[in-house]
Amino acid sequence: MPFAVAVCGFKDSGKSTLCYKLLEGLRSKGLRVAYVKRTQEEVLSPADTDSGDGVALGFETLLWGRDGVRCEAKGAAFDISFLTVRFFPEADFILVEGGKELSLPKIWVGPPDFSPPGVKGILAYYRSESSSEGALSFRRGEEEAMIEWLYSLQQQRTSAPLRLYLDHKELSLKDFVADMIAGGLRGMIMALKGGEAVKRGALVYLRGDEREGER
Repeated sequence: MPFAVAVCGFKDSGKSTLCYKLLEGLRSKGLRVAYVKRTQEEVLSPADTDSGDGVALGFETLLWGRDGVRCEAKGAAFDISFLTVRFFPEADFILVEGGKELSLPKIWVGPPDFSPPGVKGILAYYRSESSSEGALSFRRGEEEAMIEWLYSLQQQRTSAPLRLYLDHKELSLKDFVADMIAGGLRGMIMALKGGEAVKRGALVYLRGDEREGER
């Protein structure tokens, strides 16, 4: 799965401003970056609208307008793995704003003594005053240093040539297995008319075996 980090903190602490700076900085380093806004507010279209009625019936609904698209789906059981597979399978880095309850590494916007005791996985703090001993901290104005730090964390992950997802979860593959599958697929696709485009990457959908009752 792409490397994912949550930027957490209290309301009006500056999470959004920090996220935008990190997103721009990481993108400037050539990473494909995705942004997820985690909120406790309701986000679906009202039930008295066409899109809202479609969502209420249990359909994934896509709003396609002149300025872009927006996907809506009803449910409360989503997790970052599902969202990654569904919307960001090619991303290198996913930045989540909010989500202090999620099992993700986190940046806390504020000093250590202001973070709730139940928040787990805090790697660093982003604060206005000087850093304290025993905790990795970045002061306001040190966003470039934080970008370099996040970039180094992302680069430490294995850059496998292939990601395999089953039931919206990434299946861990040894390097030689990933290389073998990727090489076989790449070779077969290259042999097809127009297949040279696979050099830029490819998305493959493998339909389930209906004889086994799968979709």
